[in-house]
Amino acid sequence: MLGFLKPQDNLTDADRERGLSVMDKQIFAAAGADGFVSAGFLSAFALLIGASNLHIGILTAIPFVSQALQIVAVVVIERVRMRKAVVIVSYLIAYSSWVPAALIPFVLDVPHAGAVTMLLVFVAIRGFATSFVVTGWNSWLRDIVPIGSTGDFFGRRLKRATIAAIITGLGAAVFVDWWKSSASAENEVFG
Repeated sequence: MLGFLKPQDNLTDADRERGLSVMDKQIFAAAGADGFVSAGFLSAFALLIGASNLHIGILTAIPFVSQALQIVAVVVIERVRMRKAVVIVSYLIAYSSWVPAALIPFVLDVPHAGAVTMLLVFVAIRGFATSFVVTGWNSWLRDIVPIGSTGDFFGRRLKRATIAAIITGLGAAVFVDWWKSSASAENEVFG
């Protein structure tokens, strides 16, 4: 059933084209999701649920500190020898961690230190998982993207990522403005 996760010794041109197509689509999802939790939205959310300046500093540092885990990720990927499985599972963990983070105000009283702690835990989980994604993904790209077309591929990918991040970032900003104008002050955290 999960045979597609097993490593292949050789890629056919059809496999390569299918992989490039999936990667082109994946960037919309990844950059779009990142657009929701960047550009101050995550910090504003943290402040609404009770974060202090120290918490904001920790929140900002987590992605950079977790990059050190790429060393562990290299060892795991080399031992497991199933890079695709490690990347896909880690990717799902990383991006699904935003769901419980977004639900914090619905589950816990806010503002509250426990809510901030939960947010920091979910951001740390995302950072940990992302370290595994990035490590496997980079070597995976080297195998899939033909050497003569790396510039075209990455240029197209960056353009799509930028478009997705702009659309979701602006969409989130419009939603926040709408919510602030229509919600009471005590319900502001839910928007």
